[in-house]
Amino acid sequence: MTVERAIVLLAEKSPSLVVVGDLAADGEPHQALAAIAQLRSQRFMGPIIVISNWLTQAYRARLFTAGVTDAFHKDDLCSDRISKALRRVRTRK
Repeated sequence: MTVERAIVLLAEKSPSLVVVGDLAADGEPHQALAAIAQLRSQRFMGPIIVISNWLTQAYRARLFTAGVTDAFHKDDLCSDRISKALRRVRTRK
């Protein structure tokens, strides 16, 4: 499935949460920024969490400016951090 088709399906189904994997092999992770922009242009207003293998402070700031709810580096994932992020999502409703 293409990213574009996934965006359309997400906009149609309006899930309560979207998790975007931004795991670029070439060190250029900006796929998440494009996906977030497409989701928001399709009027998806729900929370978005990004998991990236390239999460600098500058990139993290760009993600939050684009409208993500939370962002994690793939190496920093643990059940406690995920649980806290999901609780924050639930309290935003």
